[in-house]
Amino acid sequence: MQAQALEKIGTRLADLGKTDEARSVSDSLDHRDRVLAGIAVRHHQDGLEEAAAEALAEITFPSAAVHALLTIAAASIERVI
Repeated sequence: MQAQALEKIGTRLADLGKTDEARSVSDSLDHRDRVLAGIAVRHHQDGLEEAAAEALAEITFPSAAVHALLTIAAASIERVI
């Protein structure tokens, strides 16, 4: 249960743009993929494509990677429209 709470905290920190803090939280988790996905999405929103790609490369759980990539793709489409 503590890991779930930390995952939510890390994801929220990433949403708020506090990616360094989110990464610090993710480093304490065994399953940190959702936090890394949030970090990747935030980096993309901030225009940090290289940092987003690095965070995506660290994700090992396929559904977390898919979620991040879909969110990034949707944001990219919205920018164009």
